[in-house]
Amino acid sequence: MVVTNDNEIVLEARGIYKSFGYNQVLTGVDFSLKKGEIHGLLGLNGSGKTTLLNILNGVFEPDKGEIVLFGKKIEKLTPEIAKRLGLVLCNQIPMIFYNLTVSENILIGQEPVKKWAGGVTLIDKTRLRQISEEVLELCGFELSPDANAKSLTPSQQKQVEIARALTYNAQVIFFDEPTNMMSPRDAERLFELMLELKNKGKSIVYVTHRISEAFRICDRITVLRDGKRVGTVISKESNVADVVAMISRNIASVPEHKKKITSEEVIIELRNVTALPDKIGERMLEDINLKIFKGQITGIVGVVGSGKTELAKVIAGIKSINSGEVIVLGEPVSNNVLEMIKRGVFYLPEDIMVEGLIPAMSIRENMSLVGLELGEFAAKYPGGINRKEEKEMAVEIIRRLNIVPQNTEFPVQRLSGGNKKKVLIGRGLLVKPKILLLDEPTMGVDIPSSMDFLNMILKWAEEGITPIIFSSEFERILPILERVIILRDGKIVGELYGEEISETKINTLIAE
Repeated sequence: MVVTNDNEIVLEARGIYKSFGYNQVLTGVDFSLKKGEIHGLLGLNGSGKTTLLNILNGVFEPDKGEIVLFGKKIEKLTPEIAKRLGLVLCNQIPMIFYNLTVSENILIGQEPVKKWAGGVTLIDKTRLRQISEEVLELCGFELSPDANAKSLTPSQQKQVEIARALTYNAQVIFFDEPTNMMSPRDAERLFELMLELKNKGKSIVYVTHRISEAFRICDRITVLRDGKRVGTVISKESNVADVVAMISRNIASVPEHKKKITSEEVIIELRNVTALPDKIGERMLEDINLKIFKGQITGIVGVVGSGKTELAKVIAGIKSINSGEVIVLGEPVSNNVLEMIKRGVFYLPEDIMVEGLIPAMSIRENMSLVGLELGEFAAKYPGGINRKEEKEMAVEIIRRLNIVPQNTEFPVQRLSGGNKKKVLIGRGLLVKPKILLLDEPTMGVDIPSSMDFLNMILKWAEEGITPIIFSSEFERILPILERVIILRDGKIVGELYGEEISETKINTLIAE
């Protein structure tokens, strides 16, 4: 174990200010990181956590303030300079090149080369594979270096991002929501890896919404709220209640909801459905028989890798089946997603930045994409778009879903995770859906945003929409569920109704 000086400061942010247009994101933020420390950074969606990480890694330049590394002020910082200085960021949304293999992704930009006759320099693919294999083994990740990146699950993409970070001579590693979309087993291995890095003298900044994780793994915890530093606590001298109080504004509660079936009309039915994996890491669905009733709030739950996402995609018409039958709104499911949207089925994917949003576009542009495809906002002349009507729609949905900032032209890539999900939900509401398939709607969002989502789901159900929630964080959604279907290894292993729904019973069925 490396012996370190508890007071040795590796990295400091002093008086950091940052705004995007009229949106003030950070106001006078101070932050420090010690050698051999795991420092948690917590706060609500939009509190400024990710923006601070991006400033410390040279992605954004602060409007005011300074960054000090090993006692020296950094005059200029870019992502390339940051890596040379030993600062490495593992993004909340993995930076994956889908046309490359796992090994090529891990060593992107630092590929080993060898010279051939005539002075020709080429990538040494044997060495590249060897280095990648060694890093994956060090991390304990069960990934093939030769696998194509487009075949990876979101959890595996996170693992590639983490492995890439360890190929640099990093002194400081920033983890932004690393356990989102990870199975419990993968998360455990990550915690072990972080402790190993700490014991080697590496310093880690750990951003998370999961307060219990922060207390388990972090030495200190700093809380941001509304772009300001609320305070820093020593984990072993504090408790969850204290940190919740630092984080929280007024948190909306979920109204009491009577758990009962409100209709016997079947709007989705799966009969003996089997679906084979389309890519590495997917779960096979086996002999699924299921009926969903109109207006009923149904949760389809299981751990990461249980098959819940595959089932959602089958119902949405995104994933084909190999045998059986899927009936949605009285007709066989179509493998044309636009056709399913026209019928009234809208799918909110787990990985919204890869499968849902276009990062470079604004809130307005992202919301109106499907509507434009269906002929909404048509101008009087052929092929034209009624921009006034389009903007009025965006303003109304931003207000209705409480998206922050309330600016139709704000780039989606700069939004917090919860607000990104709201933009995609806004796109769905625009097409007046009858069925909403919500895959991990509370994942990566803070408690108040989760409460917002649950209240919205209750309201949609009252309006005649049938919401189906696919979740591995089922403890968050239990208060509103009328029925729970439990998946394990691609099979339905149990169902619970009304008052019999409990976290204990669900965990028992998952573990059996």
